[in-house]
Amino acid sequence: MRMPGIVSVALVAVAGLGGVGACGGNDDSTPQRRIEVCVAAEGQRRDGDRTEVEFRQDGAVLAHGAIEVGGSFAAPVPADASVGIFVDGKPYGDSPASSGDTSFGCPAA
Repeated sequence: MRMPGIVSVALVAVAGLGGVGACGGNDDSTPQRRIEVCVAAEGQRRDGDRTEVEFRQDGAVLAHGAIEVGGSFAAPVPADASVGIFVDGKPYGDSPASSGDTSFGCPAA
């Protein structure tokens, strides 16, 4: 007796397992560093206003966050990446590739 439903389920399960770990996913072997940006009140930015922060590499967004002016945003990025820092879509700074964590505009700890 033929059971097409069971065969179909088995094929779907096997096909689904073939992709696990093969593509996409998180590559934990890439060295990371942490960039922190503090956005101070100045010009049009006032304490408490919302502002957008992005870390970009070659135009691709690596990390994005919305924070209040006077606050900070931090995210891990690849250590070998030169990263552009943007606040409200405008260049705010650059962080060259390095293995160390770094911060921009933040008070010394």
